[in-house]
Amino acid sequence: SGALQGGGSGDPLLPPSSRSFVLRDLAAGREYDLCVSALYAEGTAAPPATRALGCVRFATAGGSPGCTAPRPHFLGGTVIIVIGAAIAASVLVFILILTARYKAARRLPAANVASVCSQTNGTHRPPEPEPPPPPPAPPAPPVLAPLGAPGGPPAP
Repeated sequence: SGALQGGGSGDPLLPPSSRSFVLRDLAAGREYDLCVSALYAEGTAAPPATRALGCVRFATAGGSPGCTAPRPHFLGGTVIIVIGAAIAASVLVFILILTARYKAARRLPAANVASVCSQTNGTHRPPEPEPPPPPPAPPAPPVLAPLGAPGGPPAP
C-alpha cells in the first residue's frame, strides 16, 4: 500500500485515499515549492521505496498594505523631504518675525532724547581744552587826505 507525506519533518503520512490537504502557517507574499512523493512498502524486510509524483511552485497572496514594512529607499527620500520642509518652514518663520519687528519699529514715534550717553573704548583721557581765540588784528593806520580836498578836512 502507498501513502503520501508532506515535505517538512514531522508531517503525518496521508492515507492513499486522500485527494487534498491543507498547508498552514505560510507567510504572506512568499514563494513556495511543493513536491509530493509516494511511499511504497513492499514487505516488512525491505526498506520502503519512494517515487516523486510531481512538484508545483506557488506564491501566497501579499499581506494588507498597512502591515508591510516600508522599503528603505522610500524611508530615505521621505526623511530628506521632511528635513528640507522643516528647514524651509524655519526660514520662513524667521523672515516673518523680522518683517513684523521692522514694521512695528517704523510705526513708533521718535523718542525725545534728554541726555546722551556714549561708550568709550576704555581709555580715560580728559577732554582736550578748546583752543584760545585768535588775537585781535592791529588797527589800520589812518588815511590822511590833503587839505582842501573833497572828503578831507576843511582848509584853515
